[in-house]
Amino acid sequence: MQDFLKSLGMHLGKNAEEAKAGKAMRTKFTSTSPRLEWTLHLTGKKSRKLHEQVNFVIFDLQALRQTPETTVFRVMDVLRFLETSKQTHLIPTEYQQWARNCDEYVIMGRGIEKGIVQITSWSELRWTPIINDTFCRAYTLSLYERFQHERMGGIIQTECGQACEMVVSTARIMAGQKTEDIEFVQHLVHLILKPGLRFWGIQVSEDDAEIVKECDELLGDGLAARMSQISV
Repeated sequence: MQDFLKSLGMHLGKNAEEAKAGKAMRTKFTSTSPRLEWTLHLTGKKSRKLHEQVNFVIFDLQALRQTPETTVFRVMDVLRFLETSKQTHLIPTEYQQWARNCDEYVIMGRGIEKGIVQITSWSELRWTPIINDTFCRAYTLSLYERFQHERMGGIIQTECGQACEMVVSTARIMAGQKTEDIEFVQHLVHLILKPGLRFWGIQVSEDDAEIVKECDELLGDGLAARMSQISV
């Protein structure tokens, strides 16, 4: 158990450990996060650092849980175990905090590719309506949020319909080949809206509930338009 926890700790601090060692590291784990804004920011950050194509990957963790020889667990659950068993020293404090910040989930085992739902390149995502220059330049999300807070006063309000179009079109680009799956696109829309439109530098007078409602209506209108083109 202690060897497993130490290996997990090395994985959680992989970037820091690679910087110390001066070389790339391989671990037995694959990290994911339900925080869309965090994964998007990391994808862009890696792309700029490596100067090469980096992909944004969407996993179906529920499907992976049902895949033999594959295990999915929430890091927060492991950290709670460490606290109750008084073994928090096995994973450095800063690595634990990083995992909490993104609500990290970890996949280990074989057949991970079976859980991939969609792969979208950062070059496609970079120019979506919700991604702004500040989001790309900020080294961390906390810095980005601080910059956004300072500049929001000078941003002109966006009309509600236009803002919803921005969100829905971004979700469709993320969905890629699954853009016809309205339920999937709707899930992405809700993930985009979770931190709020202000997070993405979009200022509207309507409240969050109204924005969610109008985005859902836009998706419903698109489905109705497609259904009307079907002849029997």
